[in-house]
Amino acid sequence: MSDTKLAALVARLNEDASVPTAHWTFEGSEPFGDSGPAGEPAPRLLRFLLGNGLRLLLLVDKSAPVLSYFTWFRVGSRHEKHGKTGLAHLFEHLMFNETEGLAAGEFDRKLEENGAESNAATWLDWTYYYESLPKDRFQLAVKLESERMARLVLREPQIASEKDVVANERRMRVDDDVEGTANEILYKTAFTVHPYHWPTIGWMTDIEGFTP
Repeated sequence: MSDTKLAALVARLNEDASVPTAHWTFEGSEPFGDSGPAGEPAPRLLRFLLGNGLRLLLLVDKSAPVLSYFTWFRVGSRHEKHGKTGLAHLFEHLMFNETEGLAAGEFDRKLEENGAESNAATWLDWTYYYESLPKDRFQLAVKLESERMARLVLREPQIASEKDVVANERRMRVDDDVEGTANEILYKTAFTVHPYHWPTIGWMTDIEGFTP
């Protein structure tokens, strides 16, 4: 589909937009990667912008009947403060737990029942979540992401459990790992004022001190 036709399609979608934040803008497209087999043109990366600032990137690859749904946030450990280090990473763990519409464990169960895999990661400047699943389960991915991002429930048992998980992760990847320890010392020494100073996983005293 040409850019002109995509822009027209978006315009028709916007006819039902009841508020400005639900209004889409087609920002254009660009080639992505190398050309395909037999001289087929390279796939195009399509860019859309929602009225609330959310940017949608769409890359169509028809080589397999699956899709990967990624949700990225420009939020990472550098947005934390002293005494609250590791919070972004802890939230990444908590996002797989209870929501207002799903009991604890239901999020993963629904994905597994539909042949999906999911994971997430946190770093200095970003956090992302993803699901890879059959293409006809696209609406499930959208629904689950919306549910956990907007309706997360924080209770003491889940927080205590995930704090233990993260604390053990720190022991394994930093305290009991030469490379992890050296990397932490490097950042701590190189950045004395900038928030890159503390590790993404957080200091152990902060991890143990989090409460609902």
